[in-house]
Amino acid sequence: MQEIPAFFKKKNVLVIAGIGGIILVVLFFLFIQNTNTQKSQNHQNAITEQPATTTIPGSSAIENIPQWNKYNGSAYQFEYPPDWQMQRTSVTGGGEIFLIKPNILTNNMQYPQLLIESVIGTNTMLQQKAGFLRALGLQQSQMPIFDTQAIKLHGTISSQQPIQETAILFHKGNAVYTFTYGYEDTKTNSLLEDYFMEMIDSFHFK
Repeated sequence: MQEIPAFFKKKNVLVIAGIGGIILVVLFFLFIQNTNTQKSQNHQNAITEQPATTTIPGSSAIENIPQWNKYNGSAYQFEYPPDWQMQRTSVTGGGEIFLIKPNILTNNMQYPQLLIESVIGTNTMLQQKAGFLRALGLQQSQMPIFDTQAIKLHGTISSQQPIQETAILFHKGNAVYTFTYGYEDTKTNSLLEDYFMEMIDSFHFK
């Protein structure tokens, strides 16, 4: 049998080694490409599978409610959530009171609630109401509202269940207006506070 020259043996070894090297390089690049693809898919899935943000009642929650109930009177208007109810009572001597509270409350449950009062009266009546609320332990401050300075009183009223109470009083025209909201809690609930303030902010004079 004719012996294969050593030159060809070395050449075949080099060819085999070269082919093996090419295969290793191709496999390496395929591995890198597969890793990058997998990372991209994982990143895309992470974006797609992010849980939806849970909306808690508050100012942002109110923006997501499609339609609020509206009271449209001769002198002013305001809005309140669709799952809340409103009761209107006329005041002897002129004026009206609106009680607004959630539908889920039973008749013997009072809180949370918002009272909107419009009563014919002078600044003297305003000061008398503020004095009565101070006597309950509420702290007085001031806040701007409707181009005037309103009296704001806030604090905890002690009872079987502590009540966080806030009252905003101001005099406009020939009437004293009062917004009073309260809820049962041992401390201030910022989310409920925002919710009530959204209702108050919807109040507009005509």
